[in-house]
Amino acid sequence: MRARLLETPLVTLALACALGACGEDSEPPTVSAPDTAFAEALASVDAPDPVGAGIGWIDVAALHDEQGAAATLRSAGPALGPGGGDLFDEFQPKLAELGADPHLADAALSVHASYTFGVRLDGVDPTEIAEIAAKDGKPAEPEAEGWERFDLAERGVLPDSELQEAADALSSHVGIADDAVVFARATHARTDLTVPANPGDETPSLALSAECLGDVVAARIVPNNFTYISGIGPDLFVMGMRAPTADGLGEEILCGVDAEAEDIERYAAALSEQLQPDAIDVTTDEPVGEVFSSVEVDTIDGGDVHAARAVLTLTDGAEPGAVFRGFDVGNVETFFGLQGPGAGVPPSP
Repeated sequence: MRARLLETPLVTLALACALGACGEDSEPPTVSAPDTAFAEALASVDAPDPVGAGIGWIDVAALHDEQGAAATLRSAGPALGPGGGDLFDEFQPKLAELGADPHLADAALSVHASYTFGVRLDGVDPTEIAEIAAKDGKPAEPEAEGWERFDLAERGVLPDSELQEAADALSSHVGIADDAVVFARATHARTDLTVPANPGDETPSLALSAECLGDVVAARIVPNNFTYISGIGPDLFVMGMRAPTADGLGEEILCGVDAEAEDIERYAAALSEQLQPDAIDVTTDEPVGEVFSSVEVDTIDGGDVHAARAVLTLTDGAEPGAVFRGFDVGNVETFFGLQGPGAGVPPSP
């Protein structure tokens, strides 16, 4: 894959090719997932092309030894989608009481849309949760070796179970493995998180998303039909958070992945303009520099899919996970040049 740096604040939009690289006989670059923890996580979730649901992920183990890890994990929680982050916040004490503390897990993986459908916690002890699920629910036939399934309620109905205190509606459908547990609102989400029939790392747009993010400790991918302007913007909104360091400011990644190279050039130009520190965030009316002190923008050519990427440096004192929270309030979408929330009827695509 080829990456091209866009100068900031002045953006060069002319497509450039290396000598000999754009001849008729040259082959387009192929997309393959990089060797990163996030790409490995994508391999364990069912996500065929076209991508129909969002995917969230937190590398909890990478944050275990960081100073203030609990606060950082709560900040990263929104990567799991609306409601999924509650497992790392208000529901964490109850889950810890049941022996499956999310803050001590190895990783968390979710599928979501406008809200979180399901979350898998890897590297936890599911013993007590399994006992409660077996007592309060009905066992279902296993779909994958090594997984037990229990249904505690119908979709959209809160379970009459102690597990409701630990996961609310996500406790309706539970999956249990030796060192993992799945909490899901719907059976299809539990299936997606336990039976990767179409591994996400083999889906070209997701492989390019992982390439665009690089080495991150939390990530979130959202198809553009799950925004306040459904179907507008890049095919996938891709967000990531790099590991905090003791001697440097945090970095966050924002990517747009799309099949149209021309659109990616336009999104890259918008990212470079909208994310300058002196630009005004239309959703907060505050300078972008209140959160991000600098930005570097480039594009990635993945053959049939393409990406625009912004690498953002957090302002000293800014809370990590800003891109995840920003997506939920609508400002991430505006950074791609799209209208802000409440701006009226969306323009025609």
